[in-house]
Amino acid sequence: MTRRDLTILLVALAVTGVLFGLPIVVANLGARLQIEHAVPGGRIENLRWVRGGEEHGGARSLLPGESTSLDIGYFDTDQALRLRFDLVVDGARVVLTSQQFWVLSPREERRVVIGPGFAVTHPMTEKGGK
Repeated sequence: MTRRDLTILLVALAVTGVLFGLPIVVANLGARLQIEHAVPGGRIENLRWVRGGEEHGGARSLLPGESTSLDIGYFDTDQALRLRFDLVVDGARVVLTSQQFWVLSPREERRVVIGPGFAVTHPMTEKGGK
């Protein structure tokens, strides 16, 4: 093996490491919201976080007492986001959005309890309506 072959091999390994390693590192720098459902008699579905007009996520259905987490990507950290979810009670479904905003730093994990006192708005009541 010549010096040139060794150089080419090292460059190829470095490029491969960057191409595959960098996305893994960036993914681990994201944040996480731990969501706990505490609304008696209701079911939370389609839980997602919202920034601007974009919605991200879509966790499984949660019954009272259950919890899940929503991952926020690294490039979405340090920006204000809100929660949006469908609340299903006795077969009636309503889409609700949190009034509170969260700004999470990279690698931050925060717990949020959605309970009877959780302040929400309905998209039709927001200014401009949707």
